[in-house]
Amino acid sequence: MCVNPPNVDMVGHTGDIDATVVACKATNEAIKMILDVIKQERGIYVETA
Repeated sequence: MCVNPPNVDMVGHTGDIDATVVACKATNEAIKMILDVIKQERGIYVETA
């Protein structure tokens, strides 16, 4: 699986701090869901930039 969550970067460039906080929280929740499934399936998570 390849995932590219651009929310934080894209929203951060707007200068809207409140929107950036919302994007950060949403991205964190999404990644947590992904990591929970990976852990359940005894998989491996690799993050690159």
